[in-house]
Amino acid sequence: LASFISIGCSGPDMIKVLYRQTYSQYLDGGGGAYCLIEQSPAVELALPYQVSQTSGPVMQEVLHRYAYSSGLTQRTRIIQHDPTVHVIHDAGRLPSDRELVSSIATDIGNSPSDLPVLYTEASGAVELYPRIYNATSSIAQNYHAMVQTAVIRDATSSSNDRQFSVLARRTMGVASLKKGELE
Repeated sequence: LASFISIGCSGPDMIKVLYRQTYSQYLDGGGGAYCLIEQSPAVELALPYQVSQTSGPVMQEVLHRYAYSSGLTQRTRIIQHDPTVHVIHDAGRLPSDRELVSSIATDIGNSPSDLPVLYTEASGAVELYPRIYNATSSIAQNYHAMVQTAVIRDATSSSNDRQFSVLARRTMGVASLKKGELE
């Protein structure tokens, strides 16, 4: 599931970000609700078994169906005159010892010093705080609360004008474990 996102005007003002989105799962070691105790690195899920596309004059939608648990689906919508890409996930009921993650790899260079930097807001307020990856900590300790926004910014661009933002309707955990990636 790889694609380009193009934002801005046509011509030299257009900003492009290459991204790839996959689903992975962690085997959870009995941490319980809101407590990830990973047993190993995340394992990528198989590709979707069904992909369908709907196109109309106002909206385009791609639906992916995965053979996972009680049904994992992802809808990606592009609506005319809306600069946002809408992604709706429906995971159904998950096995009790699994944590499902949506992994997004981009060409954003969010590593000014070889350690990925992620920006999140701590309370839903506008201010974003930098979260620097800690290589000596566990995967779970590098996850942070995302009340509604997570951002990775391009540290390799001279004008720092590229960023990849994720907006969520409900609080969840987010991490940047590798350069250009979000989970």
